[in-house]
Amino acid sequence: MLGEHRRTAETCTLTLEVPERLAYLEGHFDEYPLVPGVVMVQWAIQLARESFGELGDFQGIERLKFQRPLQPGTRFTLALTRREEGIAFVLDSHQGRHCAGRVRLQPRSEAPHA
Repeated sequence: MLGEHRRTAETCTLTLEVPERLAYLEGHFDEYPLVPGVVMVQWAIQLARESFGELGDFQGIERLKFQRPLQPGTRFTLALTRREEGIAFVLDSHQGRHCAGRVRLQPRSEAPHA
């Protein structure tokens, strides 16, 4: 994190930068390295849990859209919004929107019992 971090009870905006030597870039792709989409989603989930606390168990992803590649050295903002059914996230940079979506999370107290 670069130090910019704005948070309310329901929202959080973080400013981050993709490391030049991010392990996930290895082999993805040599001539045009870019952050895999699953990594962007994982960042959203992990940082939402760090920002808002326990959010529950992963249930699925909705309205996920990848609009622009995210490359090493790119500074970006990750905007998170806490929702009743999970989180919504948007990842933007000076280049435009990279991805957006919603992650459904079920609070552990509401998880179905086996």
